[in-house]
Amino acid sequence: MTRKAIAWSMSTTILAFLQCSDAPITGNGGSSETVNAKVAVIDSLVSVSVEDHSSGELSLQLFSANYRPFEKTGFRDSVTGRASEPLLWHAPSAGSYNLLLRSDAAGAAGFLQGILLGQGAADTISLILKPCIDLSGSLTSSDSSAINEPYVLAIYGSPFYSLSDSTGRFIIASVPAGHYTLSVRSTAKRLFVPMSNYLIATETLDPSTRLRIMLR
Repeated sequence: MTRKAIAWSMSTTILAFLQCSDAPITGNGGSSETVNAKVAVIDSLVSVSVEDHSSGELSLQLFSANYRPFEKTGFRDSVTGRASEPLLWHAPSAGSYNLLLRSDAAGAAGFLQGILLGQGAADTISLILKPCIDLSGSLTSSDSSAINEPYVLAIYGSPFYSLSDSTGRFIIASVPAGHYTLSVRSTAKRLFVPMSNYLIATETLDPSTRLRIMLR
């Protein structure tokens, strides 16, 4: 079984339900174009270049794996520049980082996780920037009781998160294609209720898909 098949199998097992929405969700930018990029890692230096210079301005964001977007804890840094010139970023310390590259003109993005920097690291990675998707859906309880408190849904090590409303509905906007661990935690009882994790493979989702996540 391939790695993608295994990941998808785990996703469908851990996610309680997937159901279609009556109203399609629109992805960021509405473009079907993709942008090819090269990410070169040499020790503590990250260099990103793209083939399509018409992509306009690019933004490169780097996050530590423990970055929590809703609490603003963990490391985050960014750099922007023109697509006609490589984006350069120097890591302040050796470690593992997540990399988010966006092209607003093309309405596309790519996300790499677990990029090692420093300590003699050297690698070149091909990255395809694709249209993003909005993760939208609702939370349900295992005993069918009402969701009457807010929950935070977040992909740690990224800027992607959402707070559910009083009915358990949520939307995480403009998430690039990839495999993610979505962490769900009560904001009212976070000291007493453990966090739940759900695996999601966004490239297998149709833009009209809505997620129903059963709280554990």
